[in-house]
Amino acid sequence: MSLSWREPLWLLFLAYPALHMAWHFYHQRKQAQQYADTALLPWVQAGKKHWKRAIRPALWSCFWWLIAITLAGPRLPLQANEGQTQPNKTIMLVVDVSRSMQTTDILPTRLQRATLEVYELLSMVHASRIGIIVYAARPHLLVPATADLNAVRFYSEKLDTLVLPTLGSDAIAALNFAKKQLHPLNNTTNPVLPVLPSMIVWLTDGDIASEQQAALKSQVQQLAEADLPLYILGIGTEDGEAIPITEDNTSTQWLYHEGKIVRSRLNSNFLQQLSILGNGRYSSVKDDESDWQLLYKKGIEQTFQAVISGDNEQQWQALYHWPLFAAILLLFMLITLPRYLLALFIVISLPLIQPAKADTAMELGVHAYRHENYQQAIKHFSAAVFKATEDVERARALHNLGNSYFQQGDYTAAIQVFRDALTYRPHHTPTLNNLRLGETIQTELERQLAAKQQQQDGKGDGNRFEQLSNALDGDQQSTKTWGEGKSTLTYLNLPNLPLNTAAMNKLVNNGLKRLAQSNASDMETWKKSQQSRHVARIALQQMDDNPAVFWKRLFEIEEGFPAPLEAAKEVPEVLPW
Repeated sequence: MSLSWREPLWLLFLAYPALHMAWHFYHQRKQAQQYADTALLPWVQAGKKHWKRAIRPALWSCFWWLIAITLAGPRLPLQANEGQTQPNKTIMLVVDVSRSMQTTDILPTRLQRATLEVYELLSMVHASRIGIIVYAARPHLLVPATADLNAVRFYSEKLDTLVLPTLGSDAIAALNFAKKQLHPLNNTTNPVLPVLPSMIVWLTDGDIASEQQAALKSQVQQLAEADLPLYILGIGTEDGEAIPITEDNTSTQWLYHEGKIVRSRLNSNFLQQLSILGNGRYSSVKDDESDWQLLYKKGIEQTFQAVISGDNEQQWQALYHWPLFAAILLLFMLITLPRYLLALFIVISLPLIQPAKADTAMELGVHAYRHENYQQAIKHFSAAVFKATEDVERARALHNLGNSYFQQGDYTAAIQVFRDALTYRPHHTPTLNNLRLGETIQTELERQLAAKQQQQDGKGDGNRFEQLSNALDGDQQSTKTWGEGKSTLTYLNLPNLPLNTAAMNKLVNNGLKRLAQSNASDMETWKKSQQSRHVARIALQQMDDNPAVFWKRLFEIEEGFPAPLEAAKEVPEVLPW
């Protein structure tokens, strides 16, 4: 890592002490020559040693240098731009968490081993978007496809603690659900979204009823026809083991079906057939990394190559607080103060030299906003909201976050964020103005959209939002003219309501483009998807800090259970393991 400077011109002031000392030496020498002859100067000069006279000026020079370095803003890159990669594939992990995965023929259990295998895969994967689907009788999306591997790693640790509300193992529904999740990511009708190749990695014990095998083969064929190759990791042994059921905290019973103990076995041959049918590969779980070497290194990775990206924004670690701290200590050494005042000033100064994390995130957000990189601005302003320690800071970050959503044409999200900002500053005029502006544009957008949808009924296929946005001029000037600065209470000018026709059409056009980039089929679907974020935040605040309880209740709601279940329910026509 190489040291960089935020404002390198401040380093020119490093030369000031040397210039000042040269001028002072010349001026002092000239005065001495006027005072006495050169031969008499040693007799009239003070007897203080020369090096002692230079100590105090040298310390002042050091103080000046430290201040100049502080203002120049030394910093280190947190990560190098070179080698950063864009995702070039999407991998959806489909993990079997049914009862049979509690079998102990693979220690500690099949499900716990699956959790370790997911973690092992994540340590190999790069340049990929990863998602996780878990299933028993019904599939659930645990992690949407994302390039944030740290988030995937965090949620994958919860796999062996998940409790699904229904019993059984419906692999057909799970693979079909994975196909639906991956289909929007490969939407070729929208050129704005990146089209990445996708694949499914299925972690299962292969304990599939014989009457379901034909239907499962048909489902895998559909995946192959949709260009979704299927890679399978079999977890279990051919001999198998009885499925345990914990009745209470002290005893373990075995699962019975039709009066017999159910013994779950790994069906490697059938899984091998499915992988061939699905244009993928199969491997049983191994104690070393040879299973993922076969599936990922020799399979998935060799098919795709990482794409070097120059669009990633460089992140920095600021170092200015260290020279500032040294300068403050040096200043107290040079000035004459009573000891108790010196100690008081040091204590007061300590909080000032700490890196301002919220301000740093706000500054990065403002920088991205002014360069019209609104996705990065949303990222930084969101970070500023969580890092803020005061209501004013939090409201300021939310205000700018709402502006960033607004610039993307995501008016529903912008309106909600502006309302959140007003909970911290209810009478803040710029936020109130932006809220009214967003509501006005959203109303007009819905009106125009409803009118044009009636005209489009029965006329052609494709994304209706995209058709409408393409019919408008998208090369108009940017609307990024309002917002809030990082460190001041001054605000940029807001557009006045009512807007003229040109300004209204331009903003409505932004909203139509945003809708065209979404997968919503209509405005109501889009609004519900945006409002669900706010509902989720409220639900999280009301729920105990217990991840297992959270996921259990969430899955129950997804499967239509209005109240918490005491025990998982069986599903008709699905074997309960």
